[in-house]
Parts: sequence; structure tokens; C-alpha cells
Amino acid sequence: NYTRTCSTLYWVLNFLQ
Repeated sequence: NYTRTCSTLYWVLNFLQ
């Protein structure tokens, strides 16, 4: 799912910050 991928990327960005 593309939407799920976007959500994962968003989560990773928040995790790195």
C-alpha cells in the first residue's frame, strides 16, 4: 500500500528528530 509507505516514512522522520 502506498499510503502505508507514506505513513511509515512520516514515522521515521519523527523518530529521527
